[in-house]
Amino acid sequence: GGKSASDNSRLYDILSKLHLEDRLYDMQTKLHVTDIDYSEAEKILQSEREKSLVYLTDALTDRRICPHVACTGCMACESACHHDAIRIDHDLMGFHYPVKDVDKCVACGLCEKACPNNAPLPFRSAQEAFVAAAVDTEEQSTSTSGGLASVMARHIIRHGGVVYGCTSDDALHIRHICIDTEKDIRLLKGSKYVQSDMQGIVAAVKTDLNRGTTVLFVGTPCQVAGLTSALKKPYANLFTADFVCHGVPSQEIFNRLMNAEYPAFASKPLSVQFRRKDAKGSSYGVYLADGDNHICHEETFPDSRYAAGFLGGMYYRQSCYQCHYARLERVSDITLGDYWDREQRFAQLANHD
Repeated sequence: GGKSASDNSRLYDILSKLHLEDRLYDMQTKLHVTDIDYSEAEKILQSEREKSLVYLTDALTDRRICPHVACTGCMACESACHHDAIRIDHDLMGFHYPVKDVDKCVACGLCEKACPNNAPLPFRSAQEAFVAAAVDTEEQSTSTSGGLASVMARHIIRHGGVVYGCTSDDALHIRHICIDTEKDIRLLKGSKYVQSDMQGIVAAVKTDLNRGTTVLFVGTPCQVAGLTSALKKPYANLFTADFVCHGVPSQEIFNRLMNAEYPAFASKPLSVQFRRKDAKGSSYGVYLADGDNHICHEETFPDSRYAAGFLGGMYYRQSCYQCHYARLERVSDITLGDYWDREQRFAQLANHD
């Protein structure tokens, strides 16, 4: 007693939780002594004990599947869990980080074994290198580079297979999807300068492979590594292609900048492109289109803050800054990359940009 409630703030907080704040005596307040309902106080105390236990258990339990700095968000761990015990957390920049849900986890360790950061990866040296482009000039002109990914996709689909790749048809949710018709190849065309959402994809690929379906998977090197690690064995009906990756920003970063630059961004369905071709060559930027494919917002590097930040490496995922896959040896069957042909050594290429 003798001190004000503000001076006894800790005591006041404790007593107020028990609805007993009037028991804190100070010199200016007349003391009113009332009976305490101990049964009610005990219920509240028990509830607070349970909350504290959950907090301490969570704090003492390592929920990580791999070191945070190494996690690429490949979702291999998600596909391995049979108990729905993988929860997706987000950091301040909006990147997805799978962690164990301690209330559901049975400590089987399958998620950790599936993670490519916890086991040696089958890196392979390149056997051959080619400069190539689609023969169909329209295929080239509607692709970011030479259209080879589309050529491979058409071949797989024409032979009864399916293709998994990233789509930016919904600018608010850039993600991997599965296609099985040639008309849908357009959904996978173009560079995407946002990390694609891979939730549910690794498990879907595995299901298709086990059915005997031929699968082409196209993704970043770390996404291919996650798929390979999760599958645990080679599949003769699986073909993987990655590309020379620059690093990935998060969907959240992209959404924040677009909402600032284009207030109507989240109010209507929009697709997005990050590179475009015209008679002058390729340009980097952000190009938002409506359902009729009419450009409704356009910003080009270097005026585009998003493109400038991406090309400057300002807001990639933490693992991108120490990427395990930025090396000559690869985890995929095929690696694709731009060949600018600045000296125009290959006249047969219809599009040198």
